Amino acid sequence: GFDLTVNARFPRGAFVNGGVGVGRQRTNNCYVLDDLSISVPAGLPRATPFCDVRPPMQTNAKAQVVYPLPWWGVQISAAFQSLPGPQLLAQRRTTNAEIAPDLGRNLSSCVPGPTCTASVLLDLVPPGTMFGDRINQLDLRVSRTIRAGRTTIRPTISVYNLLNANPVLQYNNRYNAAWPAPTTVLTARFADVGVQVDF
Repeated sequence: GFDLTVNARFPRGAFVNGGVGVGRQRTNNCYVLDDLSISVPAGLPRATPFCDVRPPMQTNAKAQVVYPLPWWGVQISAAFQSLPGPQLLAQRRTTNAEIAPDLGRNLSSCVPGPTCTASVLLDLVPPGTMFGDRINQLDLRVSRTIRAGRTTIRPTISVYNLLNANPVLQYNNRYNAAWPAPTTVLTARFADVGVQVDF
């Protein structure tokens, strides 16, 4: 991947900075398939379809603008970010009774006994292939600088998620009747008020 960052300063203390990052992280553990010390049941191939995960290139974008207004020492600033959506998985809990006929043996996590109740999570969708919608967020802050002798007072009003966007941050990744229900969404628009005093 690569990153591009830009900073620009303007008269009266205004500035803009931001950047774009494009990249991906590839994971490959297919080397295990060539390790002949790992036993494979007769008739089963020494292969797995998900040993080489190649997600698509994804883009992060962030920008910040600060602009002092010409009245009463008021300064306005905004921050915007656009992030890739969360990865979607479909993992199914599969019991030993379902796996053993194809595997040719019980799961290694089975304990000695007449019945094995062990299970494993199996990916039904290749990792790195499904993603949710992008996460876009815009925040706004207005502040004023008040000087009294050697003391500086800066009251601020901040509004987060100004556009009240509601992208999904996390999904239910278990493959069941609730798949792929959202479990977390971006916090709704809210505001806070603060004061910074320097003396």
